[in-house]
Amino acid sequence: MESNCVLTEVFCEEARNLLNTVMDVELEHFLLQHRNSLDDLGRPSVVRNGFLPQRKIHTGVGEILIRVPRVRDRNRRGINFRSKVIPGYLKKTNELTEFFPWYYLQGKNSGNFFEALKILAGSNSSYLSERMCGQLKEIWKTELDIWKKRGFSSKKYSHYWIGTISPSDRLEKSFQNILVVIGLDENDKKELLEFQFNSLSGHRPWKSLLTDLIQRGLRIDKDLVIGSPSLDFWEAWREVYQGELVGVDKKFTIANK
Repeated sequence: MESNCVLTEVFCEEARNLLNTVMDVELEHFLLQHRNSLDDLGRPSVVRNGFLPQRKIHTGVGEILIRVPRVRDRNRRGINFRSKVIPGYLKKTNELTEFFPWYYLQGKNSGNFFEALKILAGSNSSYLSERMCGQLKEIWKTELDIWKKRGFSSKKYSHYWIGTISPSDRLEKSFQNILVVIGLDENDKKELLEFQFNSLSGHRPWKSLLTDLIQRGLRIDKDLVIGSPSLDFWEAWREVYQGELVGVDKKFTIANK
């Protein structure tokens, strides 16, 4: 797994999920607007009806395949659902390439993806109503709670990519390095396992990240690590997996089996 390809694939998938969540909320509010419109049998006249053909959006983080939901108008008035947030085309820009990973992971850390959405969808994100924004916040908060409580004792990964995402010169000085752990699961899907914003040097940030993973049941075999992790990572790995932390918090591991 070459590092840039791995990150591109992971962030394309995360961006796709983010856009799909926004479209689902848009569709829900669109159907609510037509809830009082009934057909001759007293049924809602505007209903969800699958998806439009899958299409690609070209972005700075790669090509994203999306499926826009469609509706059926039983009264044949030509009512169609069109996402206002998802543009027909996203221009490839340096802002998308360089800024999106930081804003997305900040959202992953806080449960607020609006800044990432602005980078991804541009001015189209302003079409979201206050009610839609409130609903998205609730969805993201729930997803964040689930993500942070995940256990790994029942998961199997064939390889791991360990790396550091460093900000470019175009980003603000306040942007920190991000430590990232990605796993390749049984379905050959690359999964973001954990990350940590880091402004410190040395192995302690990696030790903190690995300790959290081991407490949730993850075991990283050094022979399955791909790429060239830093010496700081390997120093932390030795302390965590070969030192006093091996087998810590067994109750958590057992509970997640």
